[in-house]
Amino acid sequence: MTALLSKVHPPKVNAKGDTYIKVELITQPDKVWGYTFVCPEHYNFGNWEEKLDHQGVWVKNISWYNQKKKIFDADSKVAFYKDKYNKTKAVSQLQLNL
Repeated sequence: MTALLSKVHPPKVNAKGDTYIKVELITQPDKVWGYTFVCPEHYNFGNWEEKLDHQGVWVKNISWYNQKKKIFDADSKVAFYKDKYNKTKAVSQLQLNL
């Protein structure tokens, strides 16, 4: 499944003392919002590490952990979709040369 990496929250620490990062994604073409939690101490962090620095990129190979609760599987072998940094680009304002 393909998704837009819509928001990467700042790292937080839970009651156990583990650091985690909440990642929000929007699937395409369904446009279904969901999220997952990524922990830098876990083995799956390598799949996410480079993508977390590029909020707004399209990623592929995302799968659901619990679709009813809108939770994506953090163990997904997430990869950049198409080219490496295909961020959604904002259209800049045109300048008039008079």
